[in-house]
Amino acid sequence: PVLAEVDDSWVWITCKRCPAAWSLNNRDYPDSRKWWVQWVEDAAAALKTRPWGNTIKKWDIVEKAMKTASECPNCGKKAREDLEAFSQMLTIEIEKDISLPPDVPSPRYFVFNKTMSSAASRPEGKTTEGNDSVATESAPIDTLPEEILRHIFLFNCVPKWYEANADQTAHSSQDTTLSSALTCKRWYSIIFSYPQLWNLLIDYECRSIACISELIRRSYPAPLDFGSDTVFRPLDIHNEYMKKVLRLVFQHASQLRTVNIKIRLAPWQYICKHFLQYPAPFLEFLNISTASPFPDLAFYDSLFAGEAPRLRRLHLQHCLVDFTSPVLHQLTELSVTGVLPPNIPESFRNTSNATKPAPSPKKWLEILGHMPSLKYLTLNVAISKPLDPDENNDLPEVILPNLKLLTIGGRFQNGMVLLNQLITPKECGIRLRLSTRGLPVGIGARLFTSFLTRQQSYWPIDTPNRYLQAKLLSSHRIHFGNSKTIGFIWDTPEADVIEGHSKISQDPLLWLALTYESVEETMSFFNTLLDIYQPTFPTTKTLDFWVDEEYRDTFSISHSSPLKSFTSVSTLNLVGQSHSFLLPLFQSVSTTVAPLFPKLHTIEMLKPSILVVDNAPSLVFFLHWRKKIGSPLSEVRILDAPSVRTGALASVMEMHGIRITNQSSQSAGQRDSDSDDEF
Repeated sequence: PVLAEVDDSWVWITCKRCPAAWSLNNRDYPDSRKWWVQWVEDAAAALKTRPWGNTIKKWDIVEKAMKTASECPNCGKKAREDLEAFSQMLTIEIEKDISLPPDVPSPRYFVFNKTMSSAASRPEGKTTEGNDSVATESAPIDTLPEEILRHIFLFNCVPKWYEANADQTAHSSQDTTLSSALTCKRWYSIIFSYPQLWNLLIDYECRSIACISELIRRSYPAPLDFGSDTVFRPLDIHNEYMKKVLRLVFQHASQLRTVNIKIRLAPWQYICKHFLQYPAPFLEFLNISTASPFPDLAFYDSLFAGEAPRLRRLHLQHCLVDFTSPVLHQLTELSVTGVLPPNIPESFRNTSNATKPAPSPKKWLEILGHMPSLKYLTLNVAISKPLDPDENNDLPEVILPNLKLLTIGGRFQNGMVLLNQLITPKECGIRLRLSTRGLPVGIGARLFTSFLTRQQSYWPIDTPNRYLQAKLLSSHRIHFGNSKTIGFIWDTPEADVIEGHSKISQDPLLWLALTYESVEETMSFFNTLLDIYQPTFPTTKTLDFWVDEEYRDTFSISHSSPLKSFTSVSTLNLVGQSHSFLLPLFQSVSTTVAPLFPKLHTIEMLKPSILVVDNAPSLVFFLHWRKKIGSPLSEVRILDAPSVRTGALASVMEMHGIRITNQSSQSAGQRDSDSDDEF
């Protein structure tokens, strides 16, 4: 291969096989210099207006390169031979300083591949050796229909991530498209005539306004995606540049298929005026997340002028629209989050904009009655307390026959009213995060017990390998259910939650996060939950039994009868230093012939702050006792505590034939997030 460089007076040609280099004086070869300079100027002009592409034809470059680059005076290798055989790559690099927009990549390297040497990939009449013979060889790729090539190019534009590092992209979609377009005339034609491709190449956060405008033009009339279709990766409209991008994109509002944005306060009125009130014939996914601390941002006019026939997925955070709009009747996903109820203290309200209430339970039932296609419904802090206390009487039942996952977060009374009126399929997953604070003692337990008993009746009797998390956490909280997630994580799409759960359990997903007023209420309902779930204990194999240290002096297993039903538990997960008081309690309710957890062989301890022989006597005594009664353990796992030294403890474990390991909870199939910050 050869490398040709251009400056003001010379064409430099460098041999890639040896250090030799020679030059052609442009004064002796005026036609050569004229062509190179003109090529550079054409490329610069094309790149200024057409990012990542130009009108330079491959075979023009090849033919004129063959005329210019004869043979290397050192090794005698002829450039023509390389061009004909394509055994190596020919690279022509332009060194002339050309003026390009800083955000537009310059196509400095043009690679001509062996597979593109067939007649099908070059203009009609072109030959490999002058005009003496016409090449008839056809490479397999030349036989592919254009439709298949389009799909290949489209797939190459989809970002891919390495599993080990989600921040590192596997390849650049822009560079891939550039290389593909410059491979041959046919590929160039296909790529530049495929609008869907250019939509995927738009980087709204990095490219210039001119570049984005050009790519939007190229994508017409294909639908336009302003952001990804996952609610957890919105485009952040946080500065003047992104506001300009927003205004540019909304000039093509009728072309939008996906809108996924996170805004402050200022752009809301612009969005209402230039997007929400106009028809959206292609819109399928809409997510708007605002920074408003109160539900002051609302659009109650006719949504999309009543024309959004393809809209199926709607996600709103800290803002409201008219949910009775007919364009929402065909939704399959609805998520409304962070809309505060109307009883906000006056001192916190925005006096210039009256707080707009979220729907009450009765209003939500009326709205949901027109959405029979819903598959995923999330109402998190989005249910208002009724202004009329009698409003919750004689509420209608609403059937959602296609619902796969229901998520409700907020005040207990409002959530339970809505929950008890919704009729969902038996296999529908349910996630609840409710606070009972402010309710009379006992009301929460009675209402909730009825609901849980009904849900339990839907479960198969003998489902094998069940998992259960039963946790008493700080601040009077209970986490209870069969979700492998630790805590309540909101950064997983609903469809992925259901799919992941179906792989580990045959039971419907049922997960509870409850907050109470006092320790007594919390522990009382915790024991109630153990009673309700007792029929599932004989088939439970993995148990996360967490009791935070603040319960050390008050926790007791006075209700030990349900725990004795855990006859199949093989893995027990404890948190922090709770092993120091839980393991003696487990031992105290056991007998030598009927120990608690008779099939237990593994103990997992999440984030133990200290774990040495002197500070873990309860663990050592428990292990010794299990071996003594003929039910020894085989493994102790330390999770998410890399700084904990297990050397001294390991020697004790070895005496009992027990292996001790230190690993992360991620590798153990759990995700840790028990914070209330998300609520």
